[in-house]
Amino acid sequence: MFAVSGGSCTTAKHILLPWAVKTLTGNVEVIKLLNRLRHGVSYSKLEEIETALCFKKIQSEEEMAVILPSNIYPGVPTTTAFDNIDRLEETLSGSGTSHRANGIVIQPIVHTVEAPTPAGTMPKQRKRSIA
Repeated sequence: MFAVSGGSCTTAKHILLPWAVKTLTGNVEVIKLLNRLRHGVSYSKLEEIETALCFKKIQSEEEMAVILPSNIYPGVPTTTAFDNIDRLEETLSGSGTSHRANGIVIQPIVHTVEAPTPAGTMPKQRKRSIA
């Protein structure tokens, strides 16, 4: 279908195969080879699709006014851990590689509907900015 339409109709296979190769190996040259053999979209097109998905996710979060997942409770002690994931993409020039960060949020199980209140209350300061 991809070949008959001259590349205008992109099938799921032509997106998912290079995406899986990028996720598993991070090798840009293999993705370029798959594209030259007409088995997948180009690396630049794959990056465009990933970027569009990121912007769509950000836009949907802004519309819902939720930045964190819905199961994160305010007022509960929270531990976060982040790590950068450089997918070890190998290019001859070193350019065009991606850098990502993954994170997790850990909270104890809350058995009540209400968030716990702090033991000592702080006086209100009426500050409207961080600075």
